Amino acid sequence: EHLCSIHETVADQRAFSAAAIKHGVAQDACCLYVVAPGESAAALEYLANAELDVADLLNRGALKLIHGHADVAAKAKLSPKAMIEF
Repeated sequence: EHLCSIHETVADQRAFSAAAIKHGVAQDACCLYVVAPGESAAALEYLANAELDVADLLNRGALKLIHGHADVAAKAKLSPKAMIEF
């Protein structure tokens, strides 16, 4: 499943992202979260503030963060399976 949303504010984007990741991990899915370069620390902080055990999710591979512009652009073909394996 792939979720993409449009937001008016950063707060809306963060709330949506946290809710989507909570839903995904509750379904035993691997959640791939594409963040802007330099935003990983902020993303992890607001996910933790949303009561997600970020360290556990990262350690067991239930959550993966990649940088949208650099990492995704480096892939010639976008494939969910390839991005998860990345």
